[in-house]
Amino acid sequence: MQKSILMFLCSLLLTFFIKTNVLATEPLPKEFEAVYEEILNDPSYASLGNPKGTYVIIDFFDYRCGFCKQLHKDLYNLVHSKEGQNIRWISIETPVFGYKHNQFSDLVLATRKYGVYNKIFDEMAKFGLMSTEQVLQLFEGFGHDPKQLVQEAEKTSFRPIYKKHFNLYFYFNTKAVPVVIVNKKYQTGVLKEEQLQQIIKEAKPSPAWRTPFLRFF
Repeated sequence: MQKSILMFLCSLLLTFFIKTNVLATEPLPKEFEAVYEEILNDPSYASLGNPKGTYVIIDFFDYRCGFCKQLHKDLYNLVHSKEGQNIRWISIETPVFGYKHNQFSDLVLATRKYGVYNKIFDEMAKFGLMSTEQVLQLFEGFGHDPKQLVQEAEKTSFRPIYKKHFNLYFYFNTKAVPVVIVNKKYQTGVLKEEQLQQIIKEAKPSPAWRTPFLRFF
């Protein structure tokens, strides 16, 4: 118990430090590009916005991270805006704050079986993530029995999924959430308003749409 509290406080302090300092943005090393392409081509991750968007934002997050919640609200508004129609947003669960956070993440991951994972995630991002009760209400609203979802989450082991997600998380040498990769440029911390405005500016389609897809990355 004390260890979990200590880990939570350390993660919180580290995230606060990152939040209150200038965010360093730098291109991904070339050796990471194969992993980056793997993420782009994996349909299991939450993917919002334009699935064929040529401007890609990838984030690693914890559902209980306050800065992640704010980031998701801002990214939701960005990809649903008229100016953000060329943006694809891929989000990867990395519950770094402990077991209870895994339980909530298990519940959301269990919605994959019912084909409503992206819909649930979209609504959660809109409101800055949600409580367990709200997720179950959403699930019911999509025509499913919330009791079945709870049972599915309890009986299914999501360890292989978390292992995969954390392997990526540590592969990019990350130390806290949120972590954001914007068109192959890596940074840790929350995107600031001026950075979001710059994303909109850079993401606008141009005549280069006629060139092969991968040239945009």
